[in-house]
Amino acid sequence: KGQPWEMYKSLMESDKFGTHEGALEAMEDLRILFQYLEATDSLQYVSFDLSLARGLDYYTGVIYEAVCLSGNTQVGSIGGGGRYDNLVGMFQEAGKKTPCVGVSVGIERVFTLMEARLREEQGGSIKRPNVDVLIATVGSGPTMIAERMKLGRILWDANVSAEFSQQDAPKLKYEIANALERDIPFMAIVGEEEAKEGTVKVKDLKKRTEDKVKLEELVKTLRSKGVVPVGCEFAAEMLAAEAEAEAEKEKEGAQSPPEEEEEEEASEGGAGGGAEGRRIVNFVVTPCAGVDPEGLYKKITEEIKSEPEYGLQWDENCKVDGGKIYASFTIGGDADFDEEVMEVIE
Repeated sequence: KGQPWEMYKSLMESDKFGTHEGALEAMEDLRILFQYLEATDSLQYVSFDLSLARGLDYYTGVIYEAVCLSGNTQVGSIGGGGRYDNLVGMFQEAGKKTPCVGVSVGIERVFTLMEARLREEQGGSIKRPNVDVLIATVGSGPTMIAERMKLGRILWDANVSAEFSQQDAPKLKYEIANALERDIPFMAIVGEEEAKEGTVKVKDLKKRTEDKVKLEELVKTLRSKGVVPVGCEFAAEMLAAEAEAEAEKEKEGAQSPPEEEEEEEASEGGAGGGAEGRRIVNFVVTPCAGVDPEGLYKKITEEIKSEPEYGLQWDENCKVDGGKIYASFTIGGDADFDEEVMEVIE
């Protein structure tokens, strides 16, 4: 076992294989492989191991295994494969030959290494919340269980990931400890008083704050705190990046004296324009499986046109192409972009 070219030259110069035809063909295959790996600057990650053996009954050429050398966790090989010229032919017409090269990955071993890396990065524990909101109640009996179910239904209907305990009367301190242990960012808490009032307490476990809001404002409150619908996480990241870039542009523009035309445009920006004018926004919506893009396009346009308080103005040139909605609209400069757009898409 050693550096590929060194091992290859040593074996060829010592004439270890003599005139053995099969061995010489194998060495020629390795020479070509090392040449290609060197051309792609990948040879530095490869070692030549004569003791490696895999699937002697179907591999017909080069074989290989992948191992992870970084970190303290050792799990053996995390992948392996090779050349097999005759295996696929077993399932084809008689006499037909389909040479192949394949690889398989040991997914459990890869997960073991990923967990070890996370533990190292996070100081020994792996905290990955599987929901955004933990629903809890104060009190016991069927009424409180029903309140948890009602909150769950409201959040699930809004595509907010949430869960609640199936126990009859779980103690609040244990529910909070559970949320902290699992790194769940928010809790929605209802007691007997809140149930009578139609309110709910929203606890932000990161900022250690608590707000009491009306039940119908629960989703909006969570949205304002950064909770996004399930499946829209990538869109939220994209919107945040665009908003940050837009804010940077506005900051740069504020440092230079505005031109007269820009001031006139700002004053004539229309409803929701405000003193800062309007921003043009390009947005791509990919409907979920089973959702008709034409129907969704129609609903979004109708929603924006019928609800002027959103501060959005729809561009009639928007289109549906390839199953995606390419939307363009303007938003008031003083409007909350994330909140306005997410409310419409929701």
